[in-house]
Amino acid sequence: MKRTVGLLLALVMVATMMPGLAEEVIIPRHETLTYNGQSWGTASSYNPLEAGGNLGFGTIVPNNPRLFVYETLYMYNMITGENEPLIALEAPVLEDGVLTVKLKENVTFNDGVPMTAKDVKFSFDVHNPELFKDIITPYADVTVYIASVEVVDDYTVKFVCSQDNYNPLMVETLFGMTPILPEHIWQPRWDEHGPAMTKLFNEDTVGTGAYKLYLNDDARQVLIRVEDYWGQADNMFGKLAAPKYVMHELYQNNDAGNIAFGEGRVDIAQQFMPSVWEYQERMKDENGQPLVKTYFSEKPYHLGWSMPSMRINQNRPGLDDYVVRKALALSLDYEAIGTNAMSGYTNDMILCYMNAYIFGDYIDWDDEEMQALMWDTTALDANLEEANRLLDEAGYVDVDNDGIRELKDGSKYEWKAMCPAGWSDWNMTLDSLAEGAKKIGLNVVTYFPEAATYTTEIAHGNFDIAMQGVTPPPSMSMPWRGAFNMMYSKGVTPIGEFTNRNQSRFKNDRIDELVELTMLETDPDILKEYYTEINKIWLSELPTVPFMYRPYVFQTTYTYYWTGFASGDGETKIMPGICYDSAGLRELYLLEPTGRQ
Repeated sequence: MKRTVGLLLALVMVATMMPGLAEEVIIPRHETLTYNGQSWGTASSYNPLEAGGNLGFGTIVPNNPRLFVYETLYMYNMITGENEPLIALEAPVLEDGVLTVKLKENVTFNDGVPMTAKDVKFSFDVHNPELFKDIITPYADVTVYIASVEVVDDYTVKFVCSQDNYNPLMVETLFGMTPILPEHIWQPRWDEHGPAMTKLFNEDTVGTGAYKLYLNDDARQVLIRVEDYWGQADNMFGKLAAPKYVMHELYQNNDAGNIAFGEGRVDIAQQFMPSVWEYQERMKDENGQPLVKTYFSEKPYHLGWSMPSMRINQNRPGLDDYVVRKALALSLDYEAIGTNAMSGYTNDMILCYMNAYIFGDYIDWDDEEMQALMWDTTALDANLEEANRLLDEAGYVDVDNDGIRELKDGSKYEWKAMCPAGWSDWNMTLDSLAEGAKKIGLNVVTYFPEAATYTTEIAHGNFDIAMQGVTPPPSMSMPWRGAFNMMYSKGVTPIGEFTNRNQSRFKNDRIDELVELTMLETDPDILKEYYTEINKIWLSELPTVPFMYRPYVFQTTYTYYWTGFASGDGETKIMPGICYDSAGLRELYLLEPTGRQ
């Protein structure tokens, strides 16, 4: 169903075009919470079972629970480090390899049908190709870590952990990722379509969430509030969310989205916006107070978590040499990246395993061997001198005096550094990488394909250097999942086949062993030994090199129509989640209308 949408100042006017029908729907701006940066193209579907594709705004996507439409058992809060109950009543109980989950008894789908344990069982079973033959969904991990799901009664479910891949923390992570679907909707679809049901558009978004799909076209996507949403009960949020509508316009790139924000068309900007202080100076209320807010009122403005990195394909000639990878790392101008590419929205770079926020308490920072492998990211001139020395000693020589070193066998090369077009902060970062590489005689050029092409190429190992956010979203299984996703080689497909982790196909037997050891270890002293060793191996081989700390989300808000957005300046335990990401969903219920029309 296609719908044509037009925007007129304070009203969103929607003309719905169907055969034999033309109607105009007016959506008041002051009742609408608007977004940018969460959807970069027309939705291929609103189907939470589709593997790949551009799932609609607000639809849950792999590894990133978006809870407007489809809710999960729990929602992870990165501030507290806990899974908070959503559909579940309380924390799961682990006994003899079985996790028992009690459910709230008042949860209903938006078609009025009560949700029970049978729906929960169906929602996990449907990802199992042995139970649903030949099905392919985004949640293959369900069958890796969960052997079976058993209904005890209408509101009690038992999850039996796999003995081959025993990892209760990953099961609890899946509790916060896997969408709960109505069996009465999806079982008939399976009966009729079989595995092809994952390709249905699913315009009729029946979920337990506070919103459902209202309008969708090539320009924007609109959700509408479920007026009888179960979560307004006292055992959840205690009220309905204030916005009646949630809308996401589709913008070609960051620049277009930032223009819309500056025009007051966007309430929540979840994209890179340079020099946010300029917007604060320009966009003020009738009393001269800034209308633009960020999670922190001062630098770095946003809460760090992610560490976008240079993922290096060690299967490429030249890049298979640690000396080259170390030289590229030393050539990075971290000050320029932090200031120019990131507008200062980053803490000082600390070269640790992945991220000091995630691994800080698990690493022995006094380990002398580890310290010897690190380098001063502020000493660019000395680092460039060291990089040139390493390359000279290793035999990389500029044979024809054109300013570019040849490989050891005398051959020429060109390494493409890739990230999606329009991601302006990432594009500038790779420009900086290419500039630094030339200073040490290495031939790196930038390549900015469309996001879909980038995703496909990196997943199949078809790249030289790819900028990638290697840090998984916050979950119960951190920091283990970070090491697993980035460097664990078992189960990773060969180059040319799809994989959603370790896309450079890095392999180190000791890393594999350490990842397996940390999986079940609970002694903090032993864990510190393991993660310190992982860090040292990473520094010794550099399969990735971090560019920056990046905010978990860019939560830049325009408070002309809505106030109450989460803030990190006080004692709040509301994580920045742009009102629907994991436990950031709680922010949605802080919002209050300003009364401005």
